[in-house]
Amino acid sequence: MNNLDEIDLMSLINIIKNRISSRTFDDKKIDEHTLNKLSDFLKNSTNPFDVSIDFRILDKEVYDLSSPVIVGEKMYVAAKTKKVKNFELAYGYEFERFCLFAESLNIGTAILVATLSRKKFEAAMNLNEHEVCIAASPIGYKAKKFSIRETLLRKALKSEKRFNFNEIFFDKNFDKALDISYNGLFKEALEMLRLSPSAENKQPWRVVVEDTMVHFYKKRNESMIHSKLGDIQKIDVGIAIAHFELIMNRKNINGKFLEINKNIENKKDSFEYIISYCIQS
Repeated sequence: MNNLDEIDLMSLINIIKNRISSRTFDDKKIDEHTLNKLSDFLKNSTNPFDVSIDFRILDKEVYDLSSPVIVGEKMYVAAKTKKVKNFELAYGYEFERFCLFAESLNIGTAILVATLSRKKFEAAMNLNEHEVCIAASPIGYKAKKFSIRETLLRKALKSEKRFNFNEIFFDKNFDKALDISYNGLFKEALEMLRLSPSAENKQPWRVVVEDTMVHFYKKRNESMIHSKLGDIQKIDVGIAIAHFELIMNRKNINGKFLEINKNIENKKDSFEYIISYCIQS
């Protein structure tokens, strides 16, 4: 298997459910066969936003790379891109697809932004003045148990917690929550979106379901918007969109992401419209 699209629906759902950020590794290098599969996946990675993302597999020792929250890693995957329209969405989308593919091969990952030896990663990626290396992930075989630092971090972030279905999904507008008993066309895709990882586990995505369309928004957090790396919350939305689209594709439903500027009024919170998914006839 060399592609997520070759995985059947139930296996894909299990991969999404089982995948967690891995920060403790067993200090072994990935075997060459598996490493080649990961490399091939990255070479063929694309996104629906027509943004070029350049992924590279980096040896920790060669480039002196590190993260204070990671233990026992030997290699990293990093990505660079230019700050063009929708670059954050594309970045999160492709990185999460890679993480899910790695999980299918029993390889651990954790998308890191703040906790990197950033200057060394940027040097390893040969950045030019128009590019950004937003994130990197360790890759390797997961240790049998968490390190103490990972245990404490997961507890602090409440890593297993997710918002309830009716807290983040809405029916036609923000005045009406989507009922938890919803059994429509998007049910499985929404549930797998709900399980998506996010920076500091903020889960900024909000979704409005309207007939054969799904509108994606983000709940604004000012501390994560004004970064030289871009809007970190949009990276999180890109991750969630990847989960959503994977399930829709495996259900053989033909849809497309479009910007239709669905600015639905909301009096309680500051939600920013991002993009819509529209079923194609």
